[in-house]
Amino acid sequence: MDGTPHGNPGPSRGVGRPDGRPDAAGGPPRFTGNAGDARKGRGRRGKAKPPSNPGQVPKPLENAGAAVGDVGDDEEEDGEVYEEDGFTADLPEVAVVHPPGTTHITGTCVLMCPPSERDFRSRKNDIELFERPVGGERNASDETLAVKKYTRIVDNVTPDMVRTKPALAMTASYLYGLLDQRPEVHFMIKSKFLWDRLRSVRQDLSLQAITDGFAEGLLEQMVRFAVLSEHELCEEAATVNNPDGHNSHLNVEQLAKTLTSLRHMYDDRAARGIGTERPRAEAEMFSFQLLLRIDSHGRYNVNRSEMLNDLRSARPAVLLSHSVQLALAANRAYHANNIFEFFRVVQQSSFLQACVLHKYFAKIRGRALEMINATYGKQAMPLVEVARLLHCSAEEAEALAAHHGLTVQKR
Repeated sequence: MDGTPHGNPGPSRGVGRPDGRPDAAGGPPRFTGNAGDARKGRGRRGKAKPPSNPGQVPKPLENAGAAVGDVGDDEEEDGEVYEEDGFTADLPEVAVVHPPGTTHITGTCVLMCPPSERDFRSRKNDIELFERPVGGERNASDETLAVKKYTRIVDNVTPDMVRTKPALAMTASYLYGLLDQRPEVHFMIKSKFLWDRLRSVRQDLSLQAITDGFAEGLLEQMVRFAVLSEHELCEEAATVNNPDGHNSHLNVEQLAKTLTSLRHMYDDRAARGIGTERPRAEAEMFSFQLLLRIDSHGRYNVNRSEMLNDLRSARPAVLLSHSVQLALAANRAYHANNIFEFFRVVQQSSFLQACVLHKYFAKIRGRALEMINATYGKQAMPLVEVARLLHCSAEEAEALAAHHGLTVQKR
């Protein structure tokens, strides 16, 4: 998933996973596998490519907490959301105890979960499905299954509570590997587990002020998985009747925050004259940021000025990249109500870019049908032509036409 066009995805019904192997530089595991076909607006599977090997930068950011995300991180609580410039702002910092003479902690935990946390959660009946042996006791777990849980309060942190780089890479590899295990478990349950545990990985990066290529690689993977999950679960939204469904608002909120963190890292490296070993990944991440800001979707409100601010601060090499130019072309076509051009761009996009663009399919189709209705009036339009225009099946086209009051001719 490197942001390049992949063509039409195949028929596989699997969900993307990593191959579980760290790269040659000791970085995070690669993300490979299958995902869904967003290009037609109804299928949800297609192939994904692995990212390039992450590099490393010896010097951390001056404000690492802002780059990776606050230790306390943001979260929606009691119906209150903290937002800043369209993205969720960091909550006030919590008290973190650092060793004398240092500004951050150096983790010493070499496991996916500190033993103290595993024992504590076992006593509190807080061992989740994937942390229990198959057929084992409900509160039983071990060091090969337990994964550190995200907690918003990180007071009095000690090094043994924070994972080392190899442990974080191992954790990410294990988590993505779960996608191909336990096929009887719904992807929704797997996604929620990964959403929490990957957030904890990001928290450990923040505690240690890790902002090098290793951190970039991990955050890029998190972005890709968040985009994939958002599309895969688009029909599983949480409702009054289904309160345990997918919370799109929180997922997009964390996705946006991770993209902002990556942007800080990329900009800091550029300011110090250190280029990234993965320029295509940087362009891919920036394209996701632009695509998310094409228009408001769900509870995610967007101001047009936000995209302009992003573009003004972007470096020329990033702006001229294929991924970013494609995002800008999609933005132009969408706001011009040019459905032909919009879906032409979708066909040329990478699978994950199409996953983000899928959020706007309903709106642009609705606008097109309104214009057709105003033009044709009560005159019937061939159903096959409506389906071709909307880039959807005949069944979907018929339902959409009926919803917008357009008369169609089936033959």
